[in-house]
Parts: sequence; structure tokens; C-alpha cells
Amino acid sequence: MNSKTFSLIILSMLLTFTIVTLSVANSYPVVKNVYAQQRHGTFLIEITYDVEDADGDLLQITVEASDDNGATYTIIPESLTGDVGEDIQPGTGKLIVWNVGKDLPDINADNFKVQVIADDGVTTPEGMVLIPAGEFSMGDHHDVGWDDEKPVHTVDIDAFYMDKYEVTNAQYAIFLNEYGKNEDAAGHELLDLDAPDCLIEKVESFYQPKAGYENHPVIEVSWYGAGAYAQFYGKRLPTEAQWEKAARGGLAEKKYPNGDTISHDDANYFGTGGRDIWDRTSPVGSFPPNSYGLYDMAGNVWDWCADEYSSTYYSISPSENPLGPGTPVSFVNDDFTNVISWRVLRGGSWYFDSARYLRCAGRGGNGPSGTNLHIGFRCAQAL
Repeated sequence: MNSKTFSLIILSMLLTFTIVTLSVANSYPVVKNVYAQQRHGTFLIEITYDVEDADGDLLQITVEASDDNGATYTIIPESLTGDVGEDIQPGTGKLIVWNVGKDLPDINADNFKVQVIADDGVTTPEGMVLIPAGEFSMGDHHDVGWDDEKPVHTVDIDAFYMDKYEVTNAQYAIFLNEYGKNEDAAGHELLDLDAPDCLIEKVESFYQPKAGYENHPVIEVSWYGAGAYAQFYGKRLPTEAQWEKAARGGLAEKKYPNGDTISHDDANYFGTGGRDIWDRTSPVGSFPPNSYGLYDMAGNVWDWCADEYSSTYYSISPSENPLGPGTPVSFVNDDFTNVISWRVLRGGSWYFDSARYLRCAGRGGNGPSGTNLHIGFRCAQAL
């Protein structure tokens, strides 16, 4: 990541950048060579950057600031001039001038960061959220988890899309009717329709959600069933590194998707209380989203991930876009049907009586044919 530090009379600021890419076929803009410095004798900050876009799209350039060392970016600078706003041409040597003294006249902080964001304006796929590229610290920072969550390590992830919600019974029933069968190309069962807890039923030759559970997350779905759904719609299951980055929502080293504490007002887990009125699954989106706009990243049902599960993988994980041990799965040409090893589960569920399972760093695993009343999934998609 291209970042540089500089000192101000009133604050110190670390400048970072974010890449925003908004299309599957579209070539995405890349911001780099970011540098900032204080104009001598003033409260003006000069931010220079380069931005590339292979399609030559006109870009919207925005700036966001953080006063908590990058945990959240809630400050939107208003007094900006230069190469910022709409219809900015890609190129080098771009300049933005921020009048910090006007926007933040009383500021006196040492933990500022700034993001420069390039957006080419192409629509995000329906029902998905853009997860920006960048580094994050993966694993158990609080020493409250299990050994498979260590060592904590830095991971750099390319931007990608993630489903806003877990896949619902209504969506999965539509898929089964379009797919035409309840097994993949290798004969693996997709959904355990015979399980008493399954919330989808087959009436004659038609799959349908059970009444009242249309918007609840699909359960009793195998990893093969999640993979078949993802491939059918041109998506994939997220890697567990993608999943954890998305779950953290840009909050550095926090326990849960929305901070260091969690309650039944934040997530559906064992028991009831507050906003949580459900003994088992809840309708997707019943609790507040994280900072990326993703729902149920803690609780409700576990999410299948693409990776093979290994309790020792973190000690050998690459730092860029890790795919897990074993042979990576692309979810193309039914390659997911060749999998036989355990797969990663993330996010915890309504079933467990401890919030320990709901942490962003928490890991689980199950065999790819395994189904359960508290396992579901959501999809990811490349840019």
C-alpha cells in the first residue's frame, strides 16, 4: 500500500488510499503514489496522487478522514479544491488541497488517516456490497479465541463484492427449481430435504420455502449445495480471508463486526432478548449492519467459505489474497465437486450459547457433505 506520513502543527496524519471498482467486466481504477504535506505557514494540506483506469473512464474522486487511526472513516472533508469531485480524468500528479483549519478548526489529534477514493460509477451487482481493497490484521487480537486463530497476521485483499445478506430459503428454492435437481454434477446432495429442520420442501416437482420462513437464511445446505448455487449465478463462496475482512467492516482489531461488545440487540445467538426475539433463525437483515453494510456477519447461521480448513494454516498463509491450503476452488466447470476435505465456516450462529463464537476471528469447519440446522452461506464475486 502506498502511504506516507507527515507532521502538522495541529495534527499528524497518515495518508492511505482506497481502490473502488464497480463492475465485473469493467477495468477498475487504481489509486497509488499518494502523498500529503502541509503548505508552509497555513492549515492547508496538499494531497497528491496518481490514478489509473484502463477503460479511461471519468472518475469521481472523494476523500474520507479518520480520527481514530483508521478504525472508522466518519469525517467527510468539505473544504476541498483541485482534482476532486466528479469527472476527473485518470492521470498522474493529481492535486487536492484540503483546508483543514476551516473544516476542523479545533482539532488537535495524533491519530488521523485519510482515504482517497476513486469510483468509476459502474453499478454494484444487485444485492451485493463492494468490499474495498486493502490490508487488515487477521486473527485473534484479544487472546480469547482458539489456537487455530493464531498467529495474527497481516493480509492484503483485492476489492470484491459480497452478498449483503445470507442466502434465503426463497432464493434457494428458486435456484433449485431453475437448477432442476437436488444434487450436483458428481451426485452430492445439495440440501437435506429430509431433515426435520429444513425450511424448504418439495411439493410434487416444485421446491418452495415453508410458510413464514421465506426470508430466513437457508439451512441444512451442504458445502456442495452452496457451491452449486454460487456457480449457477456466476459467483463463488468467499475465501475466509475475504470473509473476515468483510466482517470487520474496516474496524481495526475489534472483536465483533460492530465493535468490542455484542448483545442480543446486535445479533441472533442462543436465547432471546432485546431485538432478538427468535429461538432459531431470524429473517435476514433483522439486526444492524456493519460499517460495510453487511448483515448477520455475527450470528444467525454460520457461513460456508471456499477454503479447506486447517488449524495450522495461519502460520504459513501468504500475505496477499490467501486461498487456504490445498487446491483452490474457482467455482467454474463444477470444479467444486472434486472437493473432499473439510471446509471453513465463519460467523457463528443462533445455536451457540457464547458470544465467543460470534467474533470476527472465530473459525469453524465441517465436511463438505455435512448439513446442519445452523449452517448457511452467502456469496462473493470478483470485480
